[in-house]
Amino acid sequence: MKKITLLPALLLLGYLTGCAPTAGTTGTADNSGNTSANATQGPGSGNTTANANPVDPAAGDNNVTDGKFGNQPPEAVTQSFRTRYPQYTSGDWVMAEGRYTTTYMREGKSYRANFSNSGEWIDTQNDVVLDDLPAPVKQSFQNSPYGSAANPRFLQIETAQYPVLYKAEGQMNNQPFNVYLTPEGRTVEMPE
Repeated sequence: MKKITLLPALLLLGYLTGCAPTAGTTGTADNSGNTSANATQGPGSGNTTANANPVDPAAGDNNVTDGKFGNQPPEAVTQSFRTRYPQYTSGDWVMAEGRYTTTYMREGKSYRANFSNSGEWIDTQNDVVLDDLPAPVKQSFQNSPYGSAANPRFLQIETAQYPVLYKAEGQMNNQPFNVYLTPEGRTVEMPE
């Protein structure tokens, strides 16, 4: 493979996408005429390739980019997870809708833990099926106006206010719905 400098092409690409490569940018070409770029960023940038995920400015340096996996959230978030769930290991982190979310395995089930940017625990959720709901929850949902909805989704949720809560979500008459039920089958209001 012949090593060539792709700086002019990457400068144009950087101009079009708002990213500027550094002078250390090189690339390789194969016999088919295809090229690949290898770009390095300046010191302390935390990104090592031209395709690295951009950093979410609201989250601070080297933190999760909205909707992207594999990066680390602020230390307060990871510390909060370790404090709350010391016996579990977090998976990749994702930031969406102002929340940092990670998954972990507990008793053979996948759970999602949500934290604020400052590390405050918001809730932990896991999927459940209708037949696994407690009898009062199942009966209350089936007797609700949404009981005949096609393919509702059920979640078990842990919050500071409700150590155990169940959420039914779906669509009924082309309108989305969310119903929150206590283990006793009582409907409660939750802020979205």
